[in-house]
Amino acid sequence: MLKSIFCLSTFLCVVTLPAFANLTEQDLTAISVIVNKATRPIQTDIARIHGKLESVDKQFESVDKQITHATNVTYGLIALIVVAVGVPPAIIAWRVRKDGASNEQIAALIKAQEKQTAAPTQEIKHSHRKLKHSQEK
Repeated sequence: MLKSIFCLSTFLCVVTLPAFANLTEQDLTAISVIVNKATRPIQTDIARIHGKLESVDKQFESVDKQITHATNVTYGLIALIVVAVGVPPAIIAWRVRKDGASNEQIAALIKAQEKQTAAPTQEIKHSHRKLKHSQEK
């Protein structure tokens, strides 16, 4: 069985070898017309697809612009949040430092005033004791 298949395939190959043909100008023209007719629908399909791709490309550009806009708005909101959260504590810290310096100055003035009033107060207390002591005698 294998021998017969091999012989048949060899015979078919040998029979087809001498089949050579020369194409004439009319044959080439006819082939060209057939190919052009066959490719016209394909070319119109390609043109239609190209138009659709341009439309899709415009839609992608529109979406890209929207995403860019949303991203910029998000960055702006993040900056606003950072400012809203960061500035008040900075102002409070600056006021605390400023008030701390003022409080130190006030404390120093109070101490100086206490020293100035301490001597007369002591004299008054001492005089009052003497007076009281002299009245008791």
